[in-house]
Amino acid sequence: MKSIETIGMAKDPFGKALARQIYDDFAPFIVDEATREDKQKLLKGFTELCDEAYDLRLLMRKSKINYECLSLSRGITVEGNDRWADVFGELEGTQSGRNAVVLTLFGVLVAQTGNSRNDLRILEKGQIINSTIENIAPRTTVKMCMCDHQQEAAPEPLPDNAEPFPWHVGVFDAHNHIGERVNSVSDLPNMRSRALAIMATRTQDQPLIASIVKTHGVKGPQCFAKDKTTVIAGYGRHPWFSHELFDDSLETPTYVPSGDVEAAKAQHYKAVLSPAPTDPTFWRDLPVPIALSIFIAETRARLIEDRYAMVGEIGLDKPFRLPMQWTDPRPEPLPDRTPGGRQRRPLSQHRINIAHQKVVFMAHLRLAGELGRPVSVHGVQVHGILYDTLTESWKGHELRGRRSREKEKKEGKAEQPTGDAPKPYPPRICLHSFSGKSDAVKQYLKPFIPAKIFFSFSKTNNMRSDEERKKAEDAIKIVPENRILVESDLHTAGERMDSELEEMYRVICEVKGWGLGEGVGKIAGNYREFVFG
Repeated sequence: MKSIETIGMAKDPFGKALARQIYDDFAPFIVDEATREDKQKLLKGFTELCDEAYDLRLLMRKSKINYECLSLSRGITVEGNDRWADVFGELEGTQSGRNAVVLTLFGVLVAQTGNSRNDLRILEKGQIINSTIENIAPRTTVKMCMCDHQQEAAPEPLPDNAEPFPWHVGVFDAHNHIGERVNSVSDLPNMRSRALAIMATRTQDQPLIASIVKTHGVKGPQCFAKDKTTVIAGYGRHPWFSHELFDDSLETPTYVPSGDVEAAKAQHYKAVLSPAPTDPTFWRDLPVPIALSIFIAETRARLIEDRYAMVGEIGLDKPFRLPMQWTDPRPEPLPDRTPGGRQRRPLSQHRINIAHQKVVFMAHLRLAGELGRPVSVHGVQVHGILYDTLTESWKGHELRGRRSREKEKKEGKAEQPTGDAPKPYPPRICLHSFSGKSDAVKQYLKPFIPAKIFFSFSKTNNMRSDEERKKAEDAIKIVPENRILVESDLHTAGERMDSELEEMYRVICEVKGWGLGEGVGKIAGNYREFVFG
């Protein structure tokens, strides 16, 4: 800008040249349906913006105050940086829901108030494009993702000098969603991984997973010793779809069946969503809610039919927002996608109340305890609430130390034998794609906790930025060697799933200081314990 001002370069050609550069940068985001007039309008808007920026920058340079325009680094998490920028738009991404910056549209206008770079006053917040696309990294071309959660990507090649990976020891995926892409099930026989745990999320994918298990399901611990890929089913209601259930144990449920179905739906969705929707077209496309007791009964039946099935994916999610209602004409369903998902729709402002999510979550925990099944738990921006909810599930069943037992004996309190009576909490819990800090790990290692807590890590969610990787590595260092698992959290079986599992195994072994054979063997033992007990 200083050079432009010095040589007296005209504002108009400068603005046009910069606008063209910005337009070219945005080209990957322009939808195919955009007309020539749409594109010209966009270019004109960029040109006007550059003209205004030119004038503003010259004023800033002539001011005695040290103004600066900052850009948020690509790949950093949005959470915790909301004081710097607002989200202007969002690309679709992974199942995790953890947001990262893709692009800074408008920088953060700041004024330096002291001698340090930290002495900054925010005058105008920036605007960003964010996404949950995995592995956002600098200098990566990002195209508008048109799938439910994930972009397809080729596996990244490992260095030529990488130590050969010991597939023969047995590699296991603790959490994935291949029920979302049923066509990819045909790739199972070609995989190198030994077993995959497939998680259900909503009404439509429960029977699909049951059908996959009939062909590829694990028959017992001995299956893990065979050179064949088997699957373990997970049945349950993901927190993203918990609004589709109503708590029929309440004296006055949020949904009361009546002749006016739309009015009954409106009452329910206004009660469980925040902010409460006011547009009838929003709840028009939402399903008629199902009684929680009915869904739990159906899940119980599936678990009883499959003795090795677990409960999942269940949990709590604070930032998740529902998709917008369908627009007319409604697009044709995608043939390779399981119905009931987002399918290209932008997100609305409506979130599911945590109190309602908790009711659904607790019902699943009780079911898992009743049948003695492990659970796979989802938690995003709710580490404290999640821990408190799990603690509530085992309240009164905490393990007592030797001193407590001796004290009760002296006081004449008889120890009540519990035997094999059902518990209200799951015996084994996997915190999937664990995103907490090392202090959060320590919470779950307290000796009085009666459930065995496992921590699972994935490349998709835990390695997508330097910040996330550092946090995951710090947590991995703290996790006991007999409580660590690996997952993909992907929606398609095949080469990519094998590749991402291998990469995560390598990271864990490096952080733990294990040889690959040693580490893969330890994690295989952990997986057996988590699944079979």
